[in-house]
Amino acid sequence: MDELQRQLSAFSQAYGQKGKAIVERIQQLMDGGMAVTQAVQQAFQEYDVADWLDANVSQAIVSTAQDALGAELTGALSSAELLKALSTPWDGSGMTLSQKLHGASREMRQSIVETVQNQIRRNSTIQKAAQALYDGYGYGHVTRTQELPKYLNELTRWVRSSRESMTPADQLSMLKAIRKVKAQADGLTNDRVTYNHFRTSLRELMDKLEHGSEKAAQRALQTAIEEKSRYVAERIARTEAARARYDAFIARYGEDDSVAAYRWKLGSRHPAEDICDMYAHADLYGLGAGVFPKDQAPVNPAHPHCLCHYAPVYASELKGKKRSDNVEGRGNAWLKRQPLHIRQAILGVKGEQEWKAGSVGWTEKARNLKIEENVGSRLKDAIIKEKGMFRHTSRKQGIEPISEKRFIELTAPLKKQGVLILRGTTEVERHLIQFNAEGSTFGISIIFFRKHVTLSCVLEEIYHIKQNKAGLNNDKPNEIRNTLNEIDAKQYLIKNARKFGIPRRETELTKKQLESYKNNLKNIVRP
Repeated sequence: MDELQRQLSAFSQAYGQKGKAIVERIQQLMDGGMAVTQAVQQAFQEYDVADWLDANVSQAIVSTAQDALGAELTGALSSAELLKALSTPWDGSGMTLSQKLHGASREMRQSIVETVQNQIRRNSTIQKAAQALYDGYGYGHVTRTQELPKYLNELTRWVRSSRESMTPADQLSMLKAIRKVKAQADGLTNDRVTYNHFRTSLRELMDKLEHGSEKAAQRALQTAIEEKSRYVAERIARTEAARARYDAFIARYGEDDSVAAYRWKLGSRHPAEDICDMYAHADLYGLGAGVFPKDQAPVNPAHPHCLCHYAPVYASELKGKKRSDNVEGRGNAWLKRQPLHIRQAILGVKGEQEWKAGSVGWTEKARNLKIEENVGSRLKDAIIKEKGMFRHTSRKQGIEPISEKRFIELTAPLKKQGVLILRGTTEVERHLIQFNAEGSTFGISIIFFRKHVTLSCVLEEIYHIKQNKAGLNNDKPNEIRNTLNEIDAKQYLIKNARKFGIPRRETELTKKQLESYKNNLKNIVRP
């Protein structure tokens, strides 16, 4: 069981305990005469359902993301920072996590109210029908026997329509009582004894209906909370945690040059065929079944409740394979090999017919197909912004970038230690430009450099790795920690300028940056 499954299992168990208490409280309030809507509202307030949902969904999101990020990157963000980043909108709704949770809480309440009210209405209708049946069939009422089948059929329909709110044993007992009344009705004659036996059977049936309708209402409440409301709660937990895992995966492997593609892996619980089966089994790009180029990987999760995930595919695994962008053709070839029910599950019944006739392409009809180029991670900016330490850009006249040979000499030892060094890629340039920086270090395993980086910047980011490994100033708040470490790094560069042959103009710039950080520190710690 992976971390996502563990979190969802814990969520489900916690909901079960909470749900039992809520069922008892709502029933207690209703027994005291409170209307269904008010009873549900009060119980939700007393048991802080909205806050509980927020806390438990957030826990599932953060824990799943931390597991997917790995130990090194997890250290780059606190749980609060992680949750903040993962609470931003990511789907077509444009809603934040808070807005979704508020909507889910409201939907949970509504599902309970509607389920119980519907059962109460059914109970009221059938009790009136049963009373009319009993009152209308005394001795001498033979002329009205033609209405008997209508009433009994109505009772039968009530039992069947209430099957979600009745146990199989109760339902069977009720149907037997109805059949008994029907059998006696067929043998009715115009004498008092026959009618007395018939009314006795009707009375027994009414008692069962009265007891059964009460139990049906109670079971409707239980079903609404333990099944329908649970579905709403677990849907948002599954979907948001699955998306958090995807964001963490992209943050971890998106800029890793050794990872060339992603492999779609079906979730361990995949009860029905859908687009995920095609993602996992079709070779759409010529790289192998389920393998997608990083810039064409489908968005995950593919649909609500989707628990599928990605695994990294390293460049060494793709040796001898050449990417093909004939997605339509390769998809057609895979679909033609599938049985009808799978094609219909992916394309829809009508869509499968149109595709088979050649009037549409499969990508036009595939349900939940969503491939977006260069979908980023919500965590990337957060990691860089919250924990990254930046060497601000210094590309001014008279300050030249480091030579390629010197860059390799300085960074080679770190690469051997497993540090990921990314330089000049589109994503790296975009992020560093955003912060007016030429380099950034986060954690103990990643350094970003702009293409035209200076010697001072390379040395400083290498020094930041040493600081982070030593845990320098980790006992202090994040902003103070970063500022102190920047001051320490600038002082290190100035002290060792001659040793490393740092150009004078670069050292002058470092001194200015040092003064700026010192002033910043005064403002931070000022009472």
